[in-house]
Amino acid sequence: MVDERGDWDWGRLRGVLPEEVLDRIAAYPTPKAQYGLDVPGWRWDDKQFFSIRSAYAFLKRDDGNHRHRHWRRIWSLKVP
Repeated sequence: MVDERGDWDWGRLRGVLPEEVLDRIAAYPTPKAQYGLDVPGWRWDDKQFFSIRSAYAFLKRDDGNHRHRHWRRIWSLKVP
């Protein structure tokens, strides 16, 4: 999603993303070779790899945040 100069390709991005997302993207520099490869990573795993185990551990953690209160109900369900 960058142009031939290495800048954000706003023409392409505007065609697929809402303005509020574009505003967030504008706050970040484009990927550059000196920063290393731009690859996806799973931030809840030390090695940056997604696994069901790391996703489950993330969802199970209790950080005291009330937004996660609904997860307690889901985890307590007696379902297969």
